[in-house]
This record gives sequence, structure tokens and C-alpha cells, in this order.
Amino acid sequence: MRSVIALVTLCLFTMTPMAPGALPPADEPAKDATKNDAVEKAPTPAENQREQRRRAGRERQGQASGPAAGSTLPAGLHVHNTNGSKVTLASLTSGQPTVIVGGCLTCPKYLRAYPDVEAIAKDYGPKGVQFFYLYKTLAHPENHGLIQPYTIEERLAQVDMARKRLGTQVPWLTDTMENEIWAALGNRPNPHLVLDGEGKVITYAQWAEGPALRQALVEAIGPVDSPTTSQSLNLPQIEYVTTPASGVVEPIRRTDILTPIVARPNLESVKETPFYVKLRAEASSELVQGGSGELYIGFRLDPVHEVHWNNLVEPVAWEVTLPEGTTMSPAKANAPKVEAATDIDPREFMVNVTDWSPGTSIPITVKYFACSEKEGWCKPVTQTYDLVLQRDRSAGSVHGRSFRRGGGQEAGRGGRGGRGGRAGRQGGQMSNLAQMDRNGDGKISKDEAPQRMQQRFDRFDTNGDGFIDSDEMEALRNRMQRGRGGRPMPREL
Repeated sequence: MRSVIALVTLCLFTMTPMAPGALPPADEPAKDATKNDAVEKAPTPAENQREQRRRAGRERQGQASGPAAGSTLPAGLHVHNTNGSKVTLASLTSGQPTVIVGGCLTCPKYLRAYPDVEAIAKDYGPKGVQFFYLYKTLAHPENHGLIQPYTIEERLAQVDMARKRLGTQVPWLTDTMENEIWAALGNRPNPHLVLDGEGKVITYAQWAEGPALRQALVEAIGPVDSPTTSQSLNLPQIEYVTTPASGVVEPIRRTDILTPIVARPNLESVKETPFYVKLRAEASSELVQGGSGELYIGFRLDPVHEVHWNNLVEPVAWEVTLPEGTTMSPAKANAPKVEAATDIDPREFMVNVTDWSPGTSIPITVKYFACSEKEGWCKPVTQTYDLVLQRDRSAGSVHGRSFRRGGGQEAGRGGRGGRGGRAGRQGGQMSNLAQMDRNGDGKISKDEAPQRMQQRFDRFDTNGDGFIDSDEMEALRNRMQRGRGGRPMPREL
């Protein structure tokens, strides 16, 4: 029998708001509490869109950018084992058929794939194949209020959430805070990799899909007599939610695409006071290109710590220390006062920056009051960060702000069929079906559909279930393709 290792990466999913559990204990707590910051200039929104289209084309042609067949992964890669201890990946996989499946709870593609992986594990476990999930940096932070962790303990807590909420039987590994395995697998949110017992790559795919993974194991290990179906496992039904419940503070909405930049926390005091609140910073294309433009600053409560804002005291306040020659308006601000005594909504700000040099840090200090109902305390917290004008590739992308499904910014611009022509308008609308799917569940509800589509929603919803699903989307694409003279419609959803 040819021994194999199948490796797939994993990250946190979208789900309804919940009270997350406390930090799980680790036999040997890891010390790597730093974040890997890529030092490079951020692309423009147009470049982002072109890259998304190029990636979609490579995926359709099977031209994956990860490890090549016959190659081996870099030596010395580390991962945190099921107890949270930091070990080498090779120590877990060497000489043994192993499947490591990665992803996260904010990645809809992973959520659709993991039931099949569970079924495959049930079939190939008795054949001596070892299965793991690999939890990695979040693909789409803010889905379900989940945000990028700053420490390995926080990432392990998210793994514990995933284990409980998904009902997984496959044990979990956790990527390091340097995101070693994520980088080794091409920085993909949900790839799969199949290795032989010597660590050589048999096959790699950018997206983990059950049929492809099963076929790889059939070829390497052999078929099973009666394959298990995912439906027979009675796994929990996942409800996709793009954002947590809100309503106390009006969120900032953007029509353009922003780029996440480095927001490096000062972790020196993290053991004394965790970062209950975490900062995300995103820059406009003008800012990343020329050093002058808009900057998004958002402070979000980390659900791992189960805290809320105390609105009976002074609201969240922040202030920056600017380098010489750089201006920011405003350079300090307070969140708005709200009537509710407590809430968990983010506190968001848009500011204008001029003459910010790439690589130059801007220190920012935030002050807030956090309260824990579970532990019975409220306390003031002051914490600092360094903002750096360089793209953070490991930050993930946020739906509706730094990412739009389908890669476009706006719909309904017409196209070659004519700016105002019917085919052009409908083609533009249908090419953005993925963008309409705001909650990332792979289908469109009537509320998500634009008004023009709502008028004929029942006609498009051929199975009458109240949604336009992938098959119905495909039928619509084919119809619109004929209306566009045979030009292909985008397939990415």
C-alpha cells in the first residue's frame, strides 16, 4: 500500500452570535504571540480586482500556485498539536498516512467542504490514514464577529469554538502565529494537499473539495466498499451570518475596496491585560499609492474574551502620535455616546491622512472600559498599537469593505452590450450574483436580491425553496450568456 499524507488548511466560519467559551488549557502553552507582517506596498482596488480574476482563471485551469507534485514542504515547519504544544509538522506526519484538513469558521468554502472530509475520514481511518484539521489565519474576519487573534492562546480558543460548533470528530492542529503552514501552502484560505509517507507531494488543490480529496485517496490507498456520505453523519446545520447582531451604533459602509494594513499591537502587557478590543486598519487606494487618502480605523470586541462595552462611562477614545510632516484629521476622537447601557457593536472611524511615508509607523493609543458579566468586573483599559502603511497579507478580507464577492465594486454598469442596454444591465447584474450573496451561504434570498430581480424572483427560484441556489444561478448565467452573445459569465461564487 502506498502511504500518503493529505493536508488541507482550515479557518473560523460564519455563524450566529454566541457567547464563546473561555480559553482552553494547553499542556505546553506556546510563547509565539507575534503576528507576521508582510512588508510590501498594498495594491490598488483595480489591481485587487484583476488579481481576483487572474486567480479565478488559474483555479479553473487547475494552475495552483501551491506546492508542486513531487516536491516536499520546507523543513522545520511548526504547528501546534491537539494539546496546543508547538511541534514540528514532520513529527506528526512522517512515515504515516495522514490527512490534515485546514480552514476556518469565517470561510464559507471550508464550511461547505468539511462534512465531506468527515465522511472521508470515517472511511479511510480504518485503513490506517490519520486525519487532522489545521486551523489558520481567518479568511474573512468580522464574519460572526470573529476577529484575528493576537496570541496563540486566542487562536486555540477559536479552535475550541470550531470543534464545538461544527461537531467535528477529526482532531485539530493549529497554525503558528507566524502562519507557517498557511504560507507554505500558498497563502490559500482552504487548500488541500496530499503527501506520501516520505513527505512528497502527490497532489495539491487551492480549494479543499471532498470529491477531489476522496479520489486522491482512492488512487493512493484504494477504494472503499461502501463510501460514507456526509448526510449520514448528522452534523450540525450551519447558519451563515456575515455580521453579528447590531443596531446600537451605525456601521460604516463603503462602496470601494480598502486594503488592510499592518496594525501591530504592543503585546508587552498582554499577560496582565488581554487585548479585549482589537484594532483593524484599512487604507484607500489613494493612501497606499501616494501616502495621502482615507484610513479606516475599527475597534472590535473579541468574542473569545466574552466582554462588552460599558456605556455608562466615557466612550471609547483614541489618539495618534504623528511623525513629522504627516497629518491626520481627526488625530483623536471619541466614539459616539449611546443610550444602551451595554453593547458589543464595533466602534468605527474614517480619517483623512496626508504625507504618510510607507514603512513609517504611527503609534495609536486607545482607551475603553470593558465589562465581563461572567467574571463580574468592569475596568478601564489603555492599550497601544503601531500603524504601518504596508499591506498585511495575513489579515484576511472583510466582506463589503476589503473584499466583495465576485471581485467587482459596482454592478449594473452595462459593459460591451451598451451602458444602458438591457443585456448590458442584466449581464452586469448577473455577473455580481456572488456579490449579492451578502451572508456567504452560497445562495441568494429575496431580501439579498436587487429590486429588479425581486420582481421576478419566483420565476428564477425554480424549486420554490425561497432561495436562488447554485444550480439556479448556473441556469441564470447560461441564460444571460446567451443574451450577451455567448461571452462567458463569471463562475466564482
